[in-house]
Amino acid sequence: MKKFNKLLLSSSALVGAAFLANTANAGTIYVKDDLQVKLKGYVAFQAGIYGKGDTVRTGTTPSNKDFSNNHDFRTKLGLDLEGRNKADWGLEYGFNIRFENKSVGGLKDNSEKYSKKESYLRLKEAKVWMEADFGHIDFGDDHGPIQKMDYRAPTVGIGQVDGDFADFVGAFGDGQIGLHALNSDRSTKIAYYTPRFDFFGHHEDNGLMLGVSYAPEFDSRGRDVTRSDFADATSTAVAGTNPNLKLALNCNQKNWFEIGANYIQDIGPVQARVYGGYSFANAKDRVNNTAANGHFEDVKSWQIGGQLAYAGFTLGGGYVDADDSGQLKSSNSDKNAWNIGFTYENGPWGFGISYLDEDLGSAGKDVAGGDYHLFGAGVNYVLAPGLSLAADIGYFERNFKEVITKTSGNETMGANKKKNDGWVAILQTRVDF
Repeated sequence: MKKFNKLLLSSSALVGAAFLANTANAGTIYVKDDLQVKLKGYVAFQAGIYGKGDTVRTGTTPSNKDFSNNHDFRTKLGLDLEGRNKADWGLEYGFNIRFENKSVGGLKDNSEKYSKKESYLRLKEAKVWMEADFGHIDFGDDHGPIQKMDYRAPTVGIGQVDGDFADFVGAFGDGQIGLHALNSDRSTKIAYYTPRFDFFGHHEDNGLMLGVSYAPEFDSRGRDVTRSDFADATSTAVAGTNPNLKLALNCNQKNWFEIGANYIQDIGPVQARVYGGYSFANAKDRVNNTAANGHFEDVKSWQIGGQLAYAGFTLGGGYVDADDSGQLKSSNSDKNAWNIGFTYENGPWGFGISYLDEDLGSAGKDVAGGDYHLFGAGVNYVLAPGLSLAADIGYFERNFKEVITKTSGNETMGANKKKNDGWVAILQTRVDF
């Protein structure tokens, strides 16, 4: 059977895998009964400079206190434990565990309160997997087919429109949809991926792969067990006061399915990749729901995308339809997004540009409608084995729909300004091990 690890996107591979592959036992920290455990990871230092434009929407965050500081440094850390073994009768099995650092506390955005800043390692991913001629099965906290199988705008280094810009500008500068169809993220799930079916027999990595996953509860992971069939009593849909669709979905969905398919075909020196995925889940209602604030739309989201690669050049893009997922039934609006990107990689150098465009519709409230645009450009350079330098620059613009009040047939525009915009530049040095 063809190795499953070769069949998914390179973006789903563990960091530093290419570097470690130079030595057969690189990173091995433990061996017992032929079970080999490897430690991999990265440490990255980032310096960010950021700012906002002059036309900031009034009446809501961000206020004038946001962006009173325009630069900061930070450190990112990721650790991966990977276990692998093979039974005498052919079954391969193992586990993956990922930790990432997270900081809490301090003076944030508009808050006047200060708490001691602390940084700690948090569990990001934990799963058991099995693989044989029948395919590959994941059990645990990991992404499903929507994120693991997709093809979309390619990126390099820090990631451009799929990078770290939002960590510096906050939710104020982030989009509502992003590059993926709405999905169960790392909610505890079971996922199955077929072997790759090569209909022409030209190359072992060519052909069709299918994937499907099921998560009983959204955002339930680790030791968590969900006992309530109701939504978070404090949750707000995008059509209300929450400007971020991804945040509005928090803890409010159950029975989340993801279905994905990608196809790879080498045509001479050109590599062609296409992808399609569909995601759906049932919405929960609040305990004391009313027609106005208690009933949410089910999740119905799909995505298509593709890439063409030739001699180090890669062109790709995708389209995401989020429908009216997760919004209040009393006030909702269809939302969609598209992305495009271009990269060139040659030896130690990598260059990339990409663009994300979101149409957020209008639901009668200006936090819900409008559009969002993000442009990113970046460069990456491998200075030595495992050591890289990178830079990204991004510009975002969020245009809001104005509130329109109708009185005796006359329309009156709301007083709020209609745009948030800003930029961020990031420099990074990173070591993968």
